[in-house]
Amino acid sequence: MLRNAGEMWGMHGSELEGIDPLVRLLLGAMAKEVEKLGNDLRSSDTRIFRRIAQYLLPDARLYARPAHGILQLDPAGAQDITRYDELSFEKQWRNKEDMNREDSIDLGFTATGTHTMDGLRIICRAQGSSLLGIERLRTPELTSLGTTLAPGEVYLGLTGPTSEARSLTLYFDWLSDPQRDTWFRSLHKVTAFDMGNNSLSVGRGPGSEEPVHDLRRTTNAIADIEEHTRLYYAERFLRIAFPTPLPAGAPPVVEQALARTNLAGIGNIRWVRLVFPSEFGPREIRDALILDNCVPVLNRRLQRTVFRLHREFNIKRLNVEGFFQGIEKAESGSGQKYAEVPSLDMSEVTPGTYTMRQGTAGRFDDRDGTEFMNHMLDLLDEERRSFAAMDVNTTVSELRTIEQVLEKLGRRVQASGTGEGQRYIMIKPFTSSENAHVYFWTTDGEMADGLPVGTRFNCRNAGLSSTGQVTLVSTTTGARNELSPKETVQLYRSMILSRGVLLSRQDIVEHCRYVGSSDIESVTVEEGVMASPDHGRGLLRCLDVNLKFLPGRNDPEIVERVKRRITADLAASAGSSMPIRVN
Repeated sequence: MLRNAGEMWGMHGSELEGIDPLVRLLLGAMAKEVEKLGNDLRSSDTRIFRRIAQYLLPDARLYARPAHGILQLDPAGAQDITRYDELSFEKQWRNKEDMNREDSIDLGFTATGTHTMDGLRIICRAQGSSLLGIERLRTPELTSLGTTLAPGEVYLGLTGPTSEARSLTLYFDWLSDPQRDTWFRSLHKVTAFDMGNNSLSVGRGPGSEEPVHDLRRTTNAIADIEEHTRLYYAERFLRIAFPTPLPAGAPPVVEQALARTNLAGIGNIRWVRLVFPSEFGPREIRDALILDNCVPVLNRRLQRTVFRLHREFNIKRLNVEGFFQGIEKAESGSGQKYAEVPSLDMSEVTPGTYTMRQGTAGRFDDRDGTEFMNHMLDLLDEERRSFAAMDVNTTVSELRTIEQVLEKLGRRVQASGTGEGQRYIMIKPFTSSENAHVYFWTTDGEMADGLPVGTRFNCRNAGLSSTGQVTLVSTTTGARNELSPKETVQLYRSMILSRGVLLSRQDIVEHCRYVGSSDIESVTVEEGVMASPDHGRGLLRCLDVNLKFLPGRNDPEIVERVKRRITADLAASAGSSMPIRVN
């Protein structure tokens, strides 16, 4: 600024050193104010653009993401588990901000839809030269076989309704192996045989009766999250189907070893032989965790609230504990269901419909509203003090009441300034007046993240567990409270470019940058070749998505989480005719 002023005044550069100190001081102060004004303008542009992105993005994209994991059940026979079977866990910790006092929260989990439990239980497995028992996540050696089985073979001993069962769903994991993603991708090559040496049909994914949703067209946030979670864990599950009951019998060496254990008295044991491909060495087969009756679950809880509706259009606020996930259903007291209408498609209000809205009914800037409320509270507090200074005894009780009301309003203003937008449901009743029963899902966000393997959950459905408890067999992951400003802008950019369907390579790159915004340095998409997931098909052309992670973000858990999330998203939303592989 000093140099520009010298040019305007016709002064040479060397003469600026002798300029009046007062002029130099004034120019410095002006430069500081101009710099501050420029920073404020840039900050305002960022804030305005972020607010535009929040208004234009679908609400479902801005919701908090629930944590997810895998639970092993102990069902009493073949039955179904649905999204309405609630499982819970009380998480306890010491709150450092409250003098290390113990705090706790009750976390709720439900299955990702309806899953059929075949009821078969693995009680032992034979591999290598050992017969192993099954104790939850442990496989202690029961006895030696006396000889060595063929490499790559594992015999599973099954009990339960073996005569009625026609399928077996198995969950695989390598808990402490940094290369377990490689083994997951090769699981589709595993073959299965019964004791008559008949080949059994093997498929991928958990046994689910849920329909496959087109996530490029659906606006249902609940279906979106459930389908993404099932795709996230699909590689870890194998479904073995057998059209007739499994035949009795086992290899003689296995039967002789079984007779020397405490399992000898158990009758009606049926056996299935798994054959692993050559890339699985003896160590990988020995360390493989093979479990029955496992399902993917989400951290969420179904809540219900009842509203008394008036004759005309009703706007009701949902009191949400945690983070809102979506409406399961809304119905009248007589059982008539209200139809959901997206707010953008609502041209007229018809009876028996509802729509969701985030934020207040009228558009009002949150920051200005908070400042206005704080100013009003300050004025009321000053007036209260002036009355108290007059020492008027007749107004003492009124002053105390005013003080309590002011404190309550102050807490509400502070809470509204720190929380996300309120959720409102707008309902048009069928009749002049009726009660509306609204069922909606909530999640605890990042509070449910990181629960370790082996955590025991409480189960209310006695048919799913005889002991009333089930076991977590994978660490919960994937939770997010809310989008950061950077993630909101990146998501908006990705949605504008792809419109929810990942067609081009640039669409894939932008989506990867959004998912791994804090972890990924660069993304490249190239053509490659991969082995077909179908037996006997050889090699296939594919798209290789190569991720380069930032220095310090190469932790195996972070890399696996980001890759698996991107793989699930691409499987759900990519429109490419070639399979996609994430490296």
